[in-house]
Amino acid sequence: MTNEGKPPPFKVRSTIPGRGMGLKEWSQEELSIASYQDRFPEQWSAYFDSESERGFITNAMNDHIVAHLEQVVPGLHTKHYRVGVIDFRFANERTFRFRMWQPQNRLIRLEQYWAYVREMQASRQALCVNGHAEWTIEQIHIFMSYLQQEVPAFWVKICEIYNEIGFSEASIVQENRKQAAAVFSVPEDIDYATIGGGLIEEADRIHHFEMLKPKNQDERTRLQDEWFNKNEAGLTFDEWRLAVRARKNGQRVYGDSALN
Repeated sequence: MTNEGKPPPFKVRSTIPGRGMGLKEWSQEELSIASYQDRFPEQWSAYFDSESERGFITNAMNDHIVAHLEQVVPGLHTKHYRVGVIDFRFANERTFRFRMWQPQNRLIRLEQYWAYVREMQASRQALCVNGHAEWTIEQIHIFMSYLQQEVPAFWVKICEIYNEIGFSEASIVQENRKQAAAVFSVPEDIDYATIGGGLIEEADRIHHFEMLKPKNQDERTRLQDEWFNKNEAGLTFDEWRLAVRARKNGQRVYGDSALN
């Protein structure tokens, strides 16, 4: 048996998108071994203050926790340690309820984060996201219900896009991120728009979007190529997709009743 055929030496997480990437699920016991707080009290204090008062941590703080996990559980790929830091941080949030992670403080948190980004750019320092949020199916159901009840026009738009086109673009990702921050406690330095992938996966399981069916893969690819060409011409995604709809001349369209 080749190495590629062997199962990983750990439990693969059940959350999205980590399950698709084969990422390690970190146990509470592993995260508690050789306590970061006990081993690095100064770094812990700075980390805690940043989470609570700013709602994000720096790349250097993230990298220091990664190095700590590498010592605690050696021998893994870097991607597993990076998601381990995500688990570490969310476990701490459940314990300490970081003030600036909370949905009601999301606008202040966003403002503080982008002030920090501008500060780093002014000093010519590069920044990167500190990993991505992992979402349980229960959270995805909560998010779906929230969209249906609180921003129904956006929910209908998502369903129309994936039924008629089969893919979306940056504005949908940005709106998913904005809405997720209104529902869940999250830090600002990670990618939490990843809930969108799980949302579409679950919505497709329920509604069976036409353009996500295997038989329409070639047509979806053709539409993607067409969109990229139209995008270069300056047409917005909504303008283009509505033109595609009109071009279908009455072909099957996703029914409003299925969106409720």
